[in-house]
Amino acid sequence: MKTITRSATLALALCASCFCAPASADTLSAAYLSCARALGATIHEKFAILPGARSGTNGLYVYMQDRALFLPLGEADAEDRDAQEFFVKTRLASVGDVFLNFREGKPGSRVKFQPGISYEIDQPMKVPSWLYRSTLAVEAADRRAWEVLSRKLREKVSAIKLMIDEKNRYSTPAEAKAAFERDRVIYLDKLAQCHINSDWELRSVVQEEEDKLKYGFPGATIWEREIGQRRR
Repeated sequence: MKTITRSATLALALCASCFCAPASADTLSAAYLSCARALGATIHEKFAILPGARSGTNGLYVYMQDRALFLPLGEADAEDRDAQEFFVKTRLASVGDVFLNFREGKPGSRVKFQPGISYEIDQPMKVPSWLYRSTLAVEAADRRAWEVLSRKLREKVSAIKLMIDEKNRYSTPAEAKAAFERDRVIYLDKLAQCHINSDWELRSVVQEEEDKLKYGFPGATIWEREIGQRRR
């Protein structure tokens, strides 16, 4: 059983939300982007993009090394019965012109649709450039931008141990143990890049997953379950 120390209780009391003492926007953005890169949550080495809303407007949050930006989507450029699609063009410092294609489920649709984002830089090859609407990305250094990214990173972090076990579920116990030992080292190194002091909730999830990797064991494999049933 874990004991909550007096200092931890005090830290919880001081954190009215998942974010404690605020860091500067560029420091915070660099820390989040480093974590996102480690977890494979970026679509380009210089930026990550996630759908979100700001002041009631749907759009895309763009996270770069020194800032967070918000790109409003406006009206859908194409749609079918269950999905809608957006084509927007913006200019990012140190990157150039970025052509973004965002596809998501239509509001009210009963079909579960996983949102998808793709991009091209400088000149689109898949879709004519005239289909893309020029849209200005505005600064979004408010807490909402970091909450969207933090939630995505927490989802990625909390699935690491399960992902490792799923990957090895058809292995023999010896193979699964060896793979787990290798993955343990790799993912502990990745998680070390996700200790963002101002984000209490992310740090908590990271610590929990680190404990699973440090002190846990490989999950039971299909081989173990089948052999175990035969021996009963």
